[in-house]
Amino acid sequence: MGELRRLSPLVASSSLCAIVLTSAMIICAMLYQEIAELRKELHNDMDLFTQLTNDAWVDLIRLQPSPSLSERNKRHTFKSYVGGSAKGYASQCS
Repeated sequence: MGELRRLSPLVASSSLCAIVLTSAMIICAMLYQEIAELRKELHNDMDLFTQLTNDAWVDLIRLQPSPSLSERNKRHTFKSYVGGSAKGYASQCS
């Protein structure tokens, strides 16, 4: 009878530990599944966002009139800024 009294707390604590560990494993599996679903939903939303922005960009490019070559403003070259003589600046270049 005395031996049974000593084993009773051991059996109870082992059973409680097994229940807690099993519950923790089940909760971890459920959390993993929930995270996987959220990740899949996020990827689907990102794909939709990418498609919408690409479509909007195509529409913007299509609506923008393309300038002809004669109407286009050409950029100044580096030579036009530094080349040539110092006309009108002779007094400053002494």
